[in-house]
Amino acid sequence: MSEYINEIEKLIHLLTYLPGVGPKNAERIAFFLANTSKDFKEDFISTLSSLSKNVRKCEICHNFSNDKICKLCSSTERDNSILCVVEKPQDLLAVEKSGAFRGRYYVLHKLLSPVDNILPDDIDVNGLINAIKRFGVKEVILALKSSVEGEATSILLFETLKSLKVKITKLATGLPKGGELEFVDEKTIYEAILGRKNFEN
Repeated sequence: MSEYINEIEKLIHLLTYLPGVGPKNAERIAFFLANTSKDFKEDFISTLSSLSKNVRKCEICHNFSNDKICKLCSSTERDNSILCVVEKPQDLLAVEKSGAFRGRYYVLHKLLSPVDNILPDDIDVNGLINAIKRFGVKEVILALKSSVEGEATSILLFETLKSLKVKITKLATGLPKGGELEFVDEKTIYEAILGRKNFEN
């Protein structure tokens, strides 16, 4: 027999799926939510419901959007000649905040990782190719973290894209080894983009 009532037990279980939330933190959050005001709970539930109904992936770059085509992809003020490939939407935001990049984006949402059963066929390379052709891209920046997974994914993309005759570059050194782009300061990202170099397999 559980020591918790059903609703709290289920909430704790669901919270453990969140990144960085272990059983103890899940328990702490669950009891906070149970003990907070009715208005907060209703607002929290309403926001999650809206997220589920109204947030989707952009059909071009796969960034999160309220529409089929996100604001970045529909903008006429972006540089069509250059496209930055990132792992996740948080990385896209980090690059945007740096102010060093005004081109197009493509979000992978995952990196190669056989341990996690993420194989080459799970990476949407075709979507990336379509975006490159749609905008007439001349240069692709591989802005993936310098981990085993990031390097393996970069090599996969390089081998696939080189037949398109586009310039393929990667961020300059200076980023922490294996570090998440979303946690890197804006100045470092700015310098890494401006100092980017040709990708060599």
